[in-house]
Parts: sequence; C-alpha cells; structure tokens
Amino acid sequence: MSKRKFSKYIIRISALAAILGLSASAVYAWYLRMNTVGEIELKITKIDSEVYLYSSTDSNYNGIPDLLSDYTSSELAEIQTTTDLFPDTKRYYSESRVFSYVAHEAALSVSKQGSIDMQMAMTGVYPTMTKTFKFACINNSDMENYITFSFNEKSYTNEVNIQLLSTMSVRVGQVINNTNDTTSSDVSVVLTEKVYFCDFISGTTSSKFDVVGENDAYQIDGALNFTNNSNVKDFWFQFEMESYDSLKAHKSNISLTESQYQGLAGESLTFPLMELGLELRDEN
Repeated sequence: MSKRKFSKYIIRISALAAILGLSASAVYAWYLRMNTVGEIELKITKIDSEVYLYSSTDSNYNGIPDLLSDYTSSELAEIQTTTDLFPDTKRYYSESRVFSYVAHEAALSVSKQGSIDMQMAMTGVYPTMTKTFKFACINNSDMENYITFSFNEKSYTNEVNIQLLSTMSVRVGQVINNTNDTTSSDVSVVLTEKVYFCDFISGTTSSKFDVVGENDAYQIDGALNFTNNSNVKDFWFQFEMESYDSLKAHKSNISLTESQYQGLAGESLTFPLMELGLELRDEN
C-alpha cells in the first residue's frame, strides 16, 4: 500500500472517530437534558384533595338533619337551590339526609402537607340549638393522607359575636358506611367529644385550636389502594349553643352573665375559619 493511500485511510478513520466522539457527546448531553427535565416533570403530587361543604336542613334544630324522604321533590328544589358539584361516581354511600351544597375548595402540593380553609356561619341562634354541616373530602393523590381539623385565630370587633362564640361547642363525626355497598344509606356517624370555644377565648380574640389533632387524625386512602371509594370521607360538624348551666358546669369562671347569655337569642355568628389539614406521613 502506497503512503498516499495509507494517508487517506488515516484521515478517514480519524474523521469517523471524530464524528463518533461528537455523537457520543451529543447523546450524553441530550440524556442529561432529558433526565433533568424528567425529574421536574415526574415530581409526585403528594397532596391532591378536594373538599365540598354542605349545610343541613334541620326542622328540630337538634343536630340531626331531616330525611330526604320527608320532602317532596318540589320542596327539595326550594331548599337545595345550588347545584351539587360533587361527582356521583365518588360517593361511598347514598345520602338520606337533607344537605345543601355550599362551596368547593381544593389543595394541590408536591410537599407532604397542605390545608384547605372553609367558612361556616349560623343565623338566628337560640339556646341549645344545634347546627350540622357536612364536609366531603376526596383524596385524588396516589398515597394515603391524614386529615386534621382546627379553627384559626379570629378577632371580633362586635362584642355580641365574641359572646355568642363563647357559648358554642363543636364536635366532628366521621360518616361510616355500615355495608360494602356504595349505594346503601345504612350509615353511622361517630362523634368526637365536644370542644368548647370559651376555652380558647381571651378578650375579643379566639385563638387557634384543634378539634381533631395529629394524634387522632383520620386516615384516607389514596388512588393506589382504595376500594369502594375509600379515598373519600364525609364528616359532620356540629355546633351547639350550650345551655347556660352546661357552660357553667364546664367552666365555672366564665365571664358571661346569665342576663347577657339570654340577650344573645336570635343573633347570628360567623365562625373562625375552619382549617382542614392534610398530611402524607412516611412509613416506618
């Protein structure tokens, strides 16, 4: 082989090596770019929940909502004036009580914690009157979450409002389907012990407090392990204007006089914001 031909082969081999070297670098750089983008796009949404708020119709004001069967369809249409946005396919039992849709909120986060604030109010409050609200919570994330309930701090400028708040108690009840049939209305509500607002009031301010704290948090399944819509949980919230005797029995040094208490009849109240906390816990 002549030196000239040998020289041509060297040039061609060198050129091929250079091309392959450039291609490898390009592929590696492309891999790095794609891998970096992939890490961003594939972050797992740990908190992805929705909450639907409902207000009950309760003719006896005893905290037990009226039955749907006690009303005609036209009567219900006058009561339930707002379209319920809750998806029917997500229900884990058939509701037999009269609840009217109020609001819908959502929480979406890549962190392990999130929260949703909801506002509740009572109008025309009288002694021993109990008002029930319902929360329907859907966990759309893959993993199970834990739910807590608390009330945020709130300052009142109206003395009547803070006085009325001091007469109130609240408790939470999880709605449990007693069957494995999502169309069944055979349910029970397991209520917590009452929590009294007067224990957290100083002057005109109600401080933040838990109704259901971390140690008692409710577990709600995620999309990877739910059955019979177990990634949905409903809760009742019951507010009661306690009798004056029960308030004195609970807190003997309550500053509200009986005369002031009686003067609160018929007043209305907006509660501090209720905070529904959501948490993804590490498995041990």
